[in-house]
Amino acid sequence: TSGVGLCRAGTQGCAAGAWGVCTGQVTPGSESCNNLDDDCNGAIDNGVARGCYTGPAGTQMVGRCRDGLQACSTGAWGACTGQTLPAVETCNNIDDDCDGMVDDGIAQTCYTGPAGTSGVGICRNGSRTCSGGVFGVVCPGEQVPLVEVCNGLDDDCDGTADEGLGTTTCGAGL
Repeated sequence: TSGVGLCRAGTQGCAAGAWGVCTGQVTPGSESCNNLDDDCNGAIDNGVARGCYTGPAGTQMVGRCRDGLQACSTGAWGACTGQTLPAVETCNNIDDDCDGMVDDGIAQTCYTGPAGTSGVGICRNGSRTCSGGVFGVVCPGEQVPLVEVCNGLDDDCDGTADEGLGTTTCGAGL
């Protein structure tokens, strides 16, 4: 390896019939990211890499977030490749946003009434939450059509209030 990369021969002096300590020699060392051939194998910065992560603080190695790898080339660190960064949370039983909670804050609008009736009269959507990677089957908060009653509201969600009720008899003794 003498004369390759950083490696150099040293010198020894002869005293009293014995060679002394070799001084000034440079032997192969560990390769580092410095644009030099530290290990004297004829290649500069070969095999030098380090772990990296460019995501928000506190998300590294949390949930799905994982480190990447950064390689060295001619004394400079390259891009961080292969890392997994936080993503939008989805209902999949995985901590996608790397906040330490699985499927947190995931809700889905739902409505089990007849098509075209949500948002008409008293009818409105509900919202179901995700748990364990699946949305619940119940639709809390929804209001589906009811039988029309005389109350000034569109109970059957057809766009008209109190229709089809006809008349009723009233008076004493009834």
